[in-house]
Amino acid sequence: MKPGILILKTLSGNDGSGDTTLIRRNTGLTESQVHAAVRRLLAAKLVYRPEPGVLALTDSGHYTARLGKFRRQRTASQGCKPRPTRRHSLRAKVWRSIRNQQKFSVGDVLGRICTDNPSTMRGAVLAVIRQLESAGYVVPMARRTGADGKAEARWMMMRNTGFEAPVWRPKTRELYDPNTEEVFQIVREAA
Repeated sequence: MKPGILILKTLSGNDGSGDTTLIRRNTGLTESQVHAAVRRLLAAKLVYRPEPGVLALTDSGHYTARLGKFRRQRTASQGCKPRPTRRHSLRAKVWRSIRNQQKFSVGDVLGRICTDNPSTMRGAVLAVIRQLESAGYVVPMARRTGADGKAEARWMMMRNTGFEAPVWRPKTRELYDPNTEEVFQIVREAA
């Protein structure tokens, strides 16, 4: 039997609460096994600590102890939507900045997302914008004179499909949009 189930059954038999000494004595588990299992039980919200050194069962903990096994978590194949990933990547930050501004230049995007030296990120931001342009998310606009007196390229967002940033797949040179589940082939331009 798994250590977590042993602990839940021990607490259930002791009026729903107890300390780690009682758990070690009744289950035969080592101290490290008890601590590891208690961490997992606390994270799963099957037990809680009413006071230091004492554990008590939650309603879910009572149910799991009676059941004698852990309930399986639903996965994406069972109809549960997977958690979005990479929300703090450069691509995600650029996408959110573009969605908020609608009309923008590379300098505008860098001003919103960059906390470090913007000159080192300029090429990466421009690459993301070019990929979005190739897929039809943004279109080029007339150039505008920037603060330094140089003309800078500008774009306008045409397809705002949702919160999640399109994902670049370099091996197949395609852009996948998790919001609409569309895939765009990006053709390499001749030099």
